[in-house]
Amino acid sequence: MPADISTQWNSIPRQVKAIVSLDQRKLEKMLAEGGYRNVTLTSYEWNQLVEMLDILDSFLEGTDITQGEKVVTMHFPLFCH
Repeated sequence: MPADISTQWNSIPRQVKAIVSLDQRKLEKMLAEGGYRNVTLTSYEWNQLVEMLDILDSFLEGTDITQGEKVVTMHFPLFCH
């Protein structure tokens, strides 16, 4: 699970991405067995997270590309295909 970094907006979507990459049923079972049934997600909520990540994925990629410390990023062709 990626760590939450309060100064980087993209740390939370990365955490959500790590969660939805898991098998939903296995995660629900593990949470229930651990006494955390109250934090399981409905299928609707799970799908909302997946849709949110579809939208944010381009922003995550753009942020990764433009925050390079060892490469020049000013003229990077981010949206050129």
